[in-house]
Amino acid sequence: ADVEGYEPQVMQTAQHLLATRTVSTLQLELTKTPKSKNQTCAAIKMLEHLDALGYDFRQVNQRLVFMPFNGTSWAERTNVWARLPKFPSAAARARAIKHGT
Repeated sequence: ADVEGYEPQVMQTAQHLLATRTVSTLQLELTKTPKSKNQTCAAIKMLEHLDALGYDFRQVNQRLVFMPFNGTSWAERTNVWARLPKFPSAAARARAIKHGT
């Protein structure tokens, strides 16, 4: 379901499912929210929490989003999953480390 930018709040509600890894795969759509710093902060905290739980992040373009799965999940489609760029990129991670964020 499209929650129109309220992914952090939805993930907060789903904490137990996420912590127990009942949900193995998530698909999130994240956009920049420069006019809503609180929402940007909530999104960053959500990603940090999911990272701490061991979730792996990838960037998926529109073409792949609508590709039929034939009953498999992203994680099971290792030939596609392994080729997707990591999120955040290595350059973005390096900048964050350099700036202490």
